[in-house]
Amino acid sequence: MKSSKTSVRLETGLSIDAQIEQQLRQQILSGKLAPGDRLPPTPVLARQLHVSCTALQKAMSRLSAAGLIARRPRQGTFVSNSTDRAVIGVLFGPNLTEESAHFYRAVLNALRQQVDKYNWSCRAYDGLTGSRGLPLPAEAEVIRHLTADLRNHAFKGLIEFAPGVRGLGEWERTVEMPRVVYESPPAHTDIVLDLAQFTADSVAHLALRGSREILYLRASWHLSSRSADLDGLFDAATKLNLPQPQVESFLVTEQGGNMEREVFTKVQQLFQRWREGTSPRPDAMIVSSDIVMRPVALALAHAGIKVPQELPVLTLANDGVDLHYGVPVTRYEFSVTDIAKNLLDLLWKRMADEPLPDLPIVIRGHIKEAGGR
Repeated sequence: MKSSKTSVRLETGLSIDAQIEQQLRQQILSGKLAPGDRLPPTPVLARQLHVSCTALQKAMSRLSAAGLIARRPRQGTFVSNSTDRAVIGVLFGPNLTEESAHFYRAVLNALRQQVDKYNWSCRAYDGLTGSRGLPLPAEAEVIRHLTADLRNHAFKGLIEFAPGVRGLGEWERTVEMPRVVYESPPAHTDIVLDLAQFTADSVAHLALRGSREILYLRASWHLSSRSADLDGLFDAATKLNLPQPQVESFLVTEQGGNMEREVFTKVQQLFQRWREGTSPRPDAMIVSSDIVMRPVALALAHAGIKVPQELPVLTLANDGVDLHYGVPVTRYEFSVTDIAKNLLDLLWKRMADEPLPDLPIVIRGHIKEAGGR
């Protein structure tokens, strides 16, 4: 171990702390500052670099968050070994092997493509909640692996997906590190999809093509009688002078193939009411997710309803998750890359103790016509 004297040249249009971070990062990654090198104390280094201690502290916090330096109490600040990259835990309540877990697999791939930007690596853990949202037993293998890894690896932060109302387990209470949460109860989630804009844009899109009687078919494990998607749906219909849309809400209790069979049965019952005249038949349909869209499309085919000639259909979906419906469906797509970037950026800010944006962060989507953009 040796003490290292370093220097930076402040000349770009970036903030002082960003320039310090950028140049020290380059010196570490190039080997000019070698693993094990000890950096001078903050006041000394600030004088050497002719910068304020505040700017230097901000830069050092970000370098520490990236795992490039290690701050050891009463010992000093050291350049980390290249093998000591910061590890980010990516935790999934659902099981990624479930056939219907397309979105979670896609966003995990997007996260893995983005983490190098922060000099991080990531480890994924799934199946942390049961199929009905109940925590698995504490002795479950995945919990044991996660607990052991949190002790033995350089974890810097956690990203949690769909932890459920009860969370991901008792171990959470003993883990103190920055984290971000996606798809949790509203009071605890950090990033949300703009579902109000999804339904509003969908209504406007269908109305522009001549539809007036619109059905919104929503199926979920947790349904609310008043939520953002319903607000957007009814507000858009009012603004466009359309009749109030019909809403069919299905509370599903299963996952994977069982969930699809459950939705298929309920949609068949809806179509039977159309034939009997006990429920009004719409002239367009909005579906709440692409996973739900698959059994809906199958039910449409079984009922002999032609899409889009007899019934234009639009579904919420995610780009990078291209499921086969068997019928031409317009998609309202959210970007899994945008979701991954925002999750990582927010985690970075929490790890580096930087100012946070207004929360939750809202992700916008866009219409993609069947067969093109």
